[in-house]
Amino acid sequence: MDSIPPLIAYHFWSPTCEPCTAIKPILADLIEEFPGIYFIGINIKDDPQGISEKFKITHVPTILFLKNGVEIARYTGSSGIMFYTLCRKALAS
Repeated sequence: MDSIPPLIAYHFWSPTCEPCTAIKPILADLIEEFPGIYFIGINIKDDPQGISEKFKITHVPTILFLKNGVEIARYTGSSGIMFYTLCRKALAS
């Protein structure tokens, strides 16, 4: 059985969302800079597992952090500074 990573960041996006497209390079940098966070991208238009519904995602882009299965942070918007800040805080918590 695979173990669940202790710190997960769900990135919710849509292919029709311009801010979602604009932050793709930022997300690529976050993945490299924060190897202790397991990043998962969820296209809300193609989410057969219903993850976006489970977390009540109504706007994109949204990043949601889970630590040991518990939500510890959430941000909706496209501020790269906020994405970096939340990654640092999530790792420190």
